[in-house]
Amino acid sequence: MPTNATGTVAVKRIPSFNKVDQLKLGSSSHTLTVKVVSSKIVKQHSWRPSQPTRIAECLVGDETGGILFTNISLIIYNI
Repeated sequence: MPTNATGTVAVKRIPSFNKVDQLKLGSSSHTLTVKVVSSKIVKQHSWRPSQPTRIAECLVGDETGGILFTNISLIIYNI
């Protein structure tokens, strides 16, 4: 079994797939299957010249609703 830095056994969570209408403000660690409706890079910043950081807002949704998702990543693919 895999162990973490403290030597204890790392237990992996089983992902539970949710729908957009089940999300609650302030919650985290969700697994969603959604369709990207639109995306737009709103800011680009470089702490290190070799690794630009991009912040993108994406409108995503499923059959139950839609949300505006903010993605902060070193890698944002053009859609």
